[in-house]
Amino acid sequence: MTKSADAIIVPVLPSDIDIHACSRCIADLLLIAKVRRDENRIGVIANRVRRNTVIYQSLMRFLETLRIPVIATLRDSQNYVRAAEQGVGIHEMKHHLVAQDLADWAPLLEWLKAKEGLARPNAGINPLPETA
Repeated sequence: MTKSADAIIVPVLPSDIDIHACSRCIADLLLIAKVRRDENRIGVIANRVRRNTVIYQSLMRFLETLRIPVIATLRDSQNYVRAAEQGVGIHEMKHHLVAQDLADWAPLLEWLKAKEGLARPNAGINPLPETA
C-alpha cells in the first residue's frame, strides 16, 4: 500500500503503549516497506496532546529520535467530540470556537499541499481547505 503513496501519516497518542506501537510502525515502514527517510514521505502527528504533561514531553523526546518530521501536534480538545456529535468536520464549525484547533491543523495541511504539488502538478485536484 505504501509503495505508491505520496504521503504516509503516522498518528501517535501520548502514551507508552502508543509510543511503542508508533516505533514498530515506523520500523516496519523503513525496513519492510523500504520507505526511505530522505524521500520525506513519512510524517508523524502527535495526536490528542496536553502540552503541560510529563507524557507529552516523553512523546516529543521519542519523536525527536525518529528523525521523521513531526508535521502536526493536535491538542486534546472537546471540539472534536462536538464536531462528531454534530456530524461535521472541525473546519465546518464556527471559526471563533475552533481557532486554536484550526491553527494546529495548518502545518499538516501545508505538508499535504506540498506533497500534492510534487506528485501531481496541474492535475486539477480540488485544493485542501484553507485554515485562515
